[in-house]
Amino acid sequence: MKYKMPWKYRIIIVILALPMLIMQLISLLTPYNLWVNPLISYSAIFFIMCAIGVNIYGMYIVSKLHRKGETTK
Repeated sequence: MKYKMPWKYRIIIVILALPMLIMQLISLLTPYNLWVNPLISYSAIFFIMCAIGVNIYGMYIVSKLHRKGETTK
């Protein structure tokens, strides 16, 4: 894709994806199955949905700027 998402939206997506990656690592390295806990599993789904929402919004901003002929920094 030629038109890129602004950096602030990329950074927000990474921050929202970090809890999911950390939970997988902790669940792998400990003898406890953390995915059985509803608080952990529902919070992981919440962070994933937030990251998807930021991604959709960021792509909307990119398409809006592209129509105006501006560039993203």
